[in-house]
Amino acid sequence: MYAENKMKALETGGSNLKLKFSKFILPTLFSMCFFSIYTMIDGAFVGRGAGSMALAGVNLSMPFISFVFALSIMLSIGSSNIATFCLGRKEYKKASLAFSRGIEAILLISILIVALGLINLNHLIRLLGASYETAPYVKDYLKIIIPFIPFFMISYTLEVLLKADGNPHLSLFFVTLSAGTNIVLDYIFVIRYNFGIQGAAVATGISQVLAVAGYCTHFFSKRANLKFYPVKIHIYNVISAAKLGFPDFLSELSIGFVTFIFNIVTIRYFGSYEIASLAVIMYTYNLVVNAMTAINQGVQPLVSFYYGRKNYENIRKLYKYSIFSAITLGIIFVGFVYAFPNLITSMYISPDSGYLYGFAIDSLKIFCFTFLILGINIVSAGFLNATRNTGKSLIISISRGYVLISLLTFTLPMLFSRSVIWQSAGLCEGITLVISLMLIKKYLPSCDGRYSN
Repeated sequence: MYAENKMKALETGGSNLKLKFSKFILPTLFSMCFFSIYTMIDGAFVGRGAGSMALAGVNLSMPFISFVFALSIMLSIGSSNIATFCLGRKEYKKASLAFSRGIEAILLISILIVALGLINLNHLIRLLGASYETAPYVKDYLKIIIPFIPFFMISYTLEVLLKADGNPHLSLFFVTLSAGTNIVLDYIFVIRYNFGIQGAAVATGISQVLAVAGYCTHFFSKRANLKFYPVKIHIYNVISAAKLGFPDFLSELSIGFVTFIFNIVTIRYFGSYEIASLAVIMYTYNLVVNAMTAINQGVQPLVSFYYGRKNYENIRKLYKYSIFSAITLGIIFVGFVYAFPNLITSMYISPDSGYLYGFAIDSLKIFCFTFLILGINIVSAGFLNATRNTGKSLIISISRGYVLISLLTFTLPMLFSRSVIWQSAGLCEGITLVISLMLIKKYLPSCDGRYSN
C-alpha cells in the first residue's frame, strides 16, 4: 500500500512537477557535491600534508578510481531505471528482482576487480602513466584503496537505488555522514599522525564501509519497498541493466579518461611536476561533472516513471527544468572560479610554490569555461537514455568524453602552442552541444508520444 501511494503521488498533477523535480534533484545534487567536495578535501589534505608529488600520485590514480565508479553507475542506474519503470507499472516484485540482481552483480564484479588489481598492481601503475618519481606514491595509494573497492561499488549502488526506492533525503544523510567521517579521518591520519598518502586512502576506505552499513539499515527494514531476494544472476539480466546504464557509465568514466589524457599530455608538454597543478583542475572538473550528473541521475527515476505511464508532456517539461538547472550551475561554477582562484588553488598547492601555484591558477581560469556547456550534454544524454534512445545517448557520451577530447587535446598543441591544451575541453563540449541539441529535437518524445522523425 505504501508503494502504491508513493507511485500515485508521482502520477498526480502536472502543476506540482517542479516541486517533484526539486525533491528528486536537490538531494541528489547535494549527495554528489558532498561526494566531490570530500574527494577534493581528501586531495587537499594530501597536497598540503604530504606534498605536491603525493598529490600528483593521487591524480595519476584517478582514472582507475573513475573506472570503478563508472562500473557501479552502469549497473546501479540500469537497475534503477528498470526498477522505477516496473514501479510505474505497479510490478513491485519485478522491481525488487531488478534491485537484487544489480546488487549481486556489482558484488561479484568488485571482488574480481580487487583480485585482478592486486595481482597486476605494477602493470596498472605503468598503464596509468606514472613516472619514476610518481610511481611510489601511486603504489602506496592503490594498494590500500583496491581492497576497499567492493565497499566503494556497493555504497554507490545502494545510494542510487535508495533514491529509486523513494528516499532521496535518507540517501543524502548517509552520504553526508560518510563525507564527514572521511574528512575527520583525513585530518587524524594525514595531518595529525603524518601517515601521508596511505592515511588518506585508509580514511576514504573506512568512510565507504560506514556508508554501506548505513544503507543496509534501510534495505533490511520494513519501510523498504525494494527488497533483497536470493536470485540467480543470468547474463541476460546483467546485460539488460548494463545497456540502460552504459551511457551513464561512459559519462562517469569520461572523467577518468579526460584525466588520463591530460596526464599524458601534461607530462609530454610540461613535465611530471606540473601534474600537481593539473590535479587542481581535475578536482574542480570532477565537482562540476558530478553536479551535472546529479541533475541527470536525480531526474531519471521521474523520467523512467513517466515514460512507463506514457506521460510524455511531463518528460518534456522535466527536460526544460534540467537544462535550466545545468546552465545556472555552470554560470555559478565559472563565476566562483574567477572570484576565488587563489582560494581553490591554495587548497592543494602552497602559495610559496611560486611557479607551480601560478601555473595552476592560470590553467584553471582558462579551463573553467568548459563548465558553461558540459551540463547540457550530460543531461541530454541522460534523457535520451531514460526514454530508451540508448544508441543516441551513446553518441553524445562517446563524442564528448572520448573521441573529440582525444583528438583535440593531442592535435591542438601540435598545431598551435602547448597552452591551448586547456581550451581543448571547451571546444570539445561546444561541438558535442550541436550534436546533443540535434538528437534531442529529433528523438525526445513529443507530448503525444511521437518522435519528430
